[in-house]
Amino acid sequence: MRQQCAAEDLTKWLETALDRLSVYRDSKVIVIGLIGKESQAVGDAKTDHINALLNRQVFLSAWARPTDAKCMIEAYFDPENECVFLHLVGVHDLNSSTTAFADTAETGYGFFATLAKLELEHSKLVLFTFLVCHAIVFVEPACRFDLSYARLLRNLNHMRQQTASDISSALSKATSVSKEWAREGRLCSPRMLFAFHRNPLRADLGAVKRKELVDKLERSMEDQIYEILRKSRIITNNCALSIGAIPPNTPFVHIFTPSEAPRDPLKELLEVLHDIGEPKGPDDDKRKKKRIDEGFSTFLLAHLEEARKSGFDDNVGKTAPVPAFELPRLKAFIRGASAVYRVIMEDKSVASELPQLLNVEMEFSEARSRKTVPAALRNYEQDLPQYYPRRHHEMKLAQALQYLTSQSCGPKLQDAIVRLTDSCEAFWKDGRQACEGLSLTGNHCSNQIHSVPGEENANADLPSFPHSSKARYLSTCNCGYKQELRNDPFELKEANFDYYERSEFHCCQSMNKYEFPTFHPESISSETAPVQRLESEHNSQSREDNQKGLFRQLDLQTQSQDEQSGVNSAGDVDMLLDRDNKLAIASDLQLEGHESLRKRHGSSSADSTKNRQATQEEDDVHEGGSGTGSVVSDLLQDEAYLESHNDSSDLDTSTTLVAPDVTLRRRLRKHSRQEDEGSDHSGGSDGEENEGAGEMLSEATPVSKPVTAYERSPWQITDEALVNIKEKYKGLYLEGMPHSQSPSGLDPLYPSWAVVCVGSSSIYTHATGLRDMPNFSHGSQYLLPWDVTLKVDVNEWDRKMDLIGQSAINQNRPRRPRKPGDNTEKVKVFVGFEYECPRGHRFMLETPDKMLKHNGAGGPKESATTLIRSDMPLWFPCSCRSNPRVNGQLMRLHIVTPKAPVAVTLNPRVQPSAQSHLYFHPGTKGLIQLTWGKYYIMRFPYSYVGPDGPIYPPQEQMTAGRLLKGVLGVIETDL
Repeated sequence: MRQQCAAEDLTKWLETALDRLSVYRDSKVIVIGLIGKESQAVGDAKTDHINALLNRQVFLSAWARPTDAKCMIEAYFDPENECVFLHLVGVHDLNSSTTAFADTAETGYGFFATLAKLELEHSKLVLFTFLVCHAIVFVEPACRFDLSYARLLRNLNHMRQQTASDISSALSKATSVSKEWAREGRLCSPRMLFAFHRNPLRADLGAVKRKELVDKLERSMEDQIYEILRKSRIITNNCALSIGAIPPNTPFVHIFTPSEAPRDPLKELLEVLHDIGEPKGPDDDKRKKKRIDEGFSTFLLAHLEEARKSGFDDNVGKTAPVPAFELPRLKAFIRGASAVYRVIMEDKSVASELPQLLNVEMEFSEARSRKTVPAALRNYEQDLPQYYPRRHHEMKLAQALQYLTSQSCGPKLQDAIVRLTDSCEAFWKDGRQACEGLSLTGNHCSNQIHSVPGEENANADLPSFPHSSKARYLSTCNCGYKQELRNDPFELKEANFDYYERSEFHCCQSMNKYEFPTFHPESISSETAPVQRLESEHNSQSREDNQKGLFRQLDLQTQSQDEQSGVNSAGDVDMLLDRDNKLAIASDLQLEGHESLRKRHGSSSADSTKNRQATQEEDDVHEGGSGTGSVVSDLLQDEAYLESHNDSSDLDTSTTLVAPDVTLRRRLRKHSRQEDEGSDHSGGSDGEENEGAGEMLSEATPVSKPVTAYERSPWQITDEALVNIKEKYKGLYLEGMPHSQSPSGLDPLYPSWAVVCVGSSSIYTHATGLRDMPNFSHGSQYLLPWDVTLKVDVNEWDRKMDLIGQSAINQNRPRRPRKPGDNTEKVKVFVGFEYECPRGHRFMLETPDKMLKHNGAGGPKESATTLIRSDMPLWFPCSCRSNPRVNGQLMRLHIVTPKAPVAVTLNPRVQPSAQSHLYFHPGTKGLIQLTWGKYYIMRFPYSYVGPDGPIYPPQEQMTAGRLLKGVLGVIETDL
């Protein structure tokens, strides 16, 4: 036989105790349970007094326990007192809690989940202790009763009654277990004793006074505990119905005095070393024995003596039955305790029902989660579009999570958040996931997730079709005379080129355009000249040279009038406008009439009658409409008329100058009458129209003749062919737009800029401003004068001016008198920086930070010098009143060149982002030169895409981006 030296784990003790304690196997034992809390302040005070009672270090300190011990029972058999001590190490012990929560990061459990697991194990061990003990001592580190015991004991009593039949069945199968124990399921109704540390009494009191106050405090604590347990129905008159009992006439509360406080082992060791060799007094052993007798040992031994003599009878009342009480033999206790332990730790009903009773916070949080997660999911599903992108999904998910966190709480909240997130993610991906494509204006594609035709590494399982955000904007053509609705662009070519080449823009097709450098597969090694200019004067170049010139007229197919009306309906236009900027519908009708005139004079005789009837009907609309007959409309008519009667064999593709004499006007009228008389449908309307055209011609100087069509460039073919060109010539062309960081020597596939010649400079009248250009803000339809002084050769200048005067309409206009020795000349250029908002509203700027608003008679007197010498904003707040407020973007630069031997140069450089020094330019190798006496319009790109992707317009109304100063210059030129 090997005597037990120290307490050990209960499971190990139950397996080996019968062999090690065989000599005591028939001894009747009393089982004492020890439950409570350890704290850093009192150390291992829960077991120190038991060690003092046994006069040996049986229960070791926390540091001597296994490192993985969290909830366990330490068992020890005392042969001297024939007692079995069961020490519960639970969740309320400081060292156990530290060990348990140190592993939360590794196990993945949160604080509440770990705490719930520990409380479940702890509660099972407490229930086991109440089923196998005669007395249970609750040790508290403070002098107050923990109210959480009331709820714990009430729940454990419920579980005891639930598992009574299973425990009785297990005990009846165990050998050496009595029938009474098997029938009751426990040895007795255990007596509950309470011991408290750190009493609140003052330390300077005398011994007699202190003992009196301690006794009073103990009686007061007994009354409090009794009332609490009685009100909680933990104790009743019949102990058989309760989980435990309290003695009615015996003290069951002990308050430790300072002399019983736990002592520092190191200090005690030093005291023992100090006392070695000292003579021992005759009263030392008596004093020590007296301290033990008066302390906790006396309190506990009194209850043990009562249990051994008569048992515990804690029933109250005259008719109360005699409670069951049994002192089992050691071998019976070991076998019975093993059977009860297996039932408590392995029973499924305990594992399922006990957490519901113990973890009130967990159960409440779970109940709230079960109710609020579906409600939050409905909140997410509310007002959803058919397809929506991840940004919208995350926004709706955030709203649902906000609702969930406001309605749910507790340890299960994180699990509820995970469930809600997964549910919303699954709902979104179940056929509602929108394409994540972003337009060049910052809008998401509104279609279901899909691939794009021609896209590399496209998912074959997805449908293939172009992007669409369902947003439509009102935009203006290159020359500014016509507006059409446009879809929100997703491709750079669609934004900066395709829209402006639409067949609806008849006005732009008849105008001369500047040909920007673009990539041509047939001329990969060709080089462009460093300086390119627009030629509008008469010259003697051959037709072959002119076909290589910089002016080209695009040969584009036109759509029917029904298709045009379908693209831009009146309802869509009215929706985009506000009451301060009305769209001039009459100007669109006039421009369509101009195109009819052009087609009429340029078509065959078979189509002349039909075109004349259409022209006559549109002219009637003009006469009965707004009455805004424009100079440009008559000019276009005259140009079309002269084109049909000039001898193409004698003229090249450059501009033809027409002398403004009376003979010319008579010849025009005569020729018009002869044509009308020789046609099938002759009438006065055509004659009157041509006569008016001849009279209006007197106000114009040069008349531009359209050049012949040229071979289509790669960007004029189908998208499929363009994809093939991109793959075949990859690396030989510039992808995107020319900018300051783009490699030199590479040209783009298509131009993002445009420069058109509207006509003669006399089209613009400063007194009335711009006419027939729709949707300009009131008072903002003016250009500003820019006076430029040049140093010239006086004689050469006069000679050139004489040549210009011979071809000019107003040749009798007086010249500025020259002072002797004056070699300077002043020329006047009219300039306007035009901005356009997504609703189609247009306005000019007076200064870089002020919109032009002119209400007086005549044109504005302000000079454009400030505009020329300053950086102009790329985006400027629009004056439209509709919400949301938007910005106008710099889209056009109007230039009216003077009737003098000068050329206006263009050098546009646009810096859209203030965070980068990157700027965009047209890609020309030199300056763009605009010839004298003309009205030009340079159209800026609609979208800007750099090496880092698109540069989106600002979402808020603000000034952003800039056009760098130095965009315009004036130089003297040869005629």
